[in-house]
Amino acid sequence: MNDNTDPNNTDFSKFNFTSNSNLVDQVTALKKAQLINPGIKVWAIVLSPPKYLKTNNSVNNGGTLNASITNAYSEFGEFLYAHIKNLKDNGITVNYLSLMNEPDYPSSAVPYESAEFTTAQAQSAYTNTAGWLKTKLQSLSIPVPVFASPDCIDVTHTGSYVSALNASGNVSLFTTHQYSGSSAANFATASSAAGANGLYMTEWHAGFGMGTTPDELTAALDLVNKFHDAFRGGSKGWLYFEWGDPETNFGGLLYTPWGAPAVRKKNYYVFQQYTANLLNENYIPTTLTGITNFGADNVSAFTTSNKADINVVNWNTDAQNRVRLYFGGNISTIRIYRTSATENNQLVWSQDNVNQNYYDVDYAGKSFTTVRVTW
Repeated sequence: MNDNTDPNNTDFSKFNFTSNSNLVDQVTALKKAQLINPGIKVWAIVLSPPKYLKTNNSVNNGGTLNASITNAYSEFGEFLYAHIKNLKDNGITVNYLSLMNEPDYPSSAVPYESAEFTTAQAQSAYTNTAGWLKTKLQSLSIPVPVFASPDCIDVTHTGSYVSALNASGNVSLFTTHQYSGSSAANFATASSAAGANGLYMTEWHAGFGMGTTPDELTAALDLVNKFHDAFRGGSKGWLYFEWGDPETNFGGLLYTPWGAPAVRKKNYYVFQQYTANLLNENYIPTTLTGITNFGADNVSAFTTSNKADINVVNWNTDAQNRVRLYFGGNISTIRIYRTSATENNQLVWSQDNVNQNYYDVDYAGKSFTTVRVTW
């Protein structure tokens, strides 16, 4: 129920933050994460407005914000304000905030928290709700989060929100999920629409669409290909989303059965291998040619002034040997890491004092290889 009919007079006693066990668990997890890394950044995503502001009177099964309710947008802002203040009272600062989760997905039949917003509805919410929230937070010296766009389920839908959200004046970056429509070309289109604000991939689940028990290595290699799609298409960042039943959890980095030790999965090793130096490197265009079943999206590369990482997925069951890689100048060292059916981010080759501008690399069948060089 609503605390009252005046969004500018908040009765915090009417907001219960302890009855929702999921919310309690999230706050607990965040505080534990802060013990490990006090500088951690928090990204909050609103799954649905409260039911008293919904057209279907439920936080589940889609519906949308009922704009006919008096002060609907500022009431929505008050709901968010109460949550942000509760987090602040628990020592947690919200650094980034998305007002909508998958508003492009027709969710009337789904039993989880959801809401649908057209581009015009999203513009109204980001103009009015975000504007009200910014003013309210500033008046109480609570840090204003960076507002991110709605997290579309399909990257091909993201671009349609850009113009409307830019008009709100309250969106600093654009986001997307990667459950459908994933390709370098589609990310390039969405990234171009996002412009200087940039496009960020904020949710995906390894093995999605492959059934309940996909082959672990296949799911892991597909995880890498999703990296390739996003970065080759101009994405500025990529956030992994781990979910799944602890008894199966094929999409997670860990297998966490009840009453037994956690086990790292192939997803963990390819994620570790790909991201080892990612925060310190810049994407560079790279191509592979003349290799059976190797398309452009099988490779991506990142570099700094004195090193580079070239990441290659070989979907072939047979090895692709003696593949010559050419570099922009003579390299000094080379390290080759591989994840395959029998290897987990394993260093399979190294050489120092190379002093040449090319190198012949063997790609094992059905594997993910990272070639790391220094100048």
